[in-house]
Amino acid sequence: NTLTDTAAFTGDSYANDYVWIYGGTGSGQIRKIESHTDDILTVDRDWTTNPSSDSTYRIIHTGSDPYFTDSIDGNGFAFMYIQKRPIRILESLTIDDTSITITAVYIYNEEGKLLLNTNSAEQSTFMNSNPQQIDLAYWWGVYQSRFPAEVKRYCIVLSALKTLQAQMGGTHNIPSTYTLPEASLTIGQAYINIKGTWDVLSKEKTDLESNKLKRYNIICKPQPCKICSARSKSRTADLCRRCYNRLYHRKYKRFI
Repeated sequence: NTLTDTAAFTGDSYANDYVWIYGGTGSGQIRKIESHTDDILTVDRDWTTNPSSDSTYRIIHTGSDPYFTDSIDGNGFAFMYIQKRPIRILESLTIDDTSITITAVYIYNEEGKLLLNTNSAEQSTFMNSNPQQIDLAYWWGVYQSRFPAEVKRYCIVLSALKTLQAQMGGTHNIPSTYTLPEASLTIGQAYINIKGTWDVLSKEKTDLESNKLKRYNIICKPQPCKICSARSKSRTADLCRRCYNRLYHRKYKRFI
């Protein structure tokens, strides 16, 4: 349960980070780092295949645990969607105590969808005759080498908005027209131009948060409920619980 790379870990603290073998011997494995010396990482459990001198790896720091393992309910179909996504590595899958060969599962990483190859998988459906018949272990999240364009764009938009916010405060006293004896010069009204850019970027930020970033489970600040405005909503809902119940619960049909 170690990885050796001479002098590679000097002066840094990698405890509780994760090491991902992405090439060479042992490729496709991720482990949590428990401790390390200057030369050796010690991980939380044994490697399925021990890394070697030809292995390539990266160390990942993440704010939440990217490893999911649990028993969940099936749906009776040949496919199912999982909650934590995007999927990076499907480590194991068991259906009704039958181990499924990973290569017999089509993995749709960004969607969080698993589809059984009914010609080769040991089971044809994600069985639901009893609760918790599905045992899953997988790695999920967004990592350095596969950082989605939407998330990159979101970071850029936030940075631009912060910059514009700082600029706006100093533009109220900038004149827009200069008149000289031989000529006149007009420059754009700084505040108005900045405000126009602010509006465009704010609209893009809202679109990214509402439509494109939910699947990455990144942190989006909760916004007020669209009806009452006084209550906070969740990161993915448009209404607070009270207004949702008033709109959709049978007891309040008159509000629909």
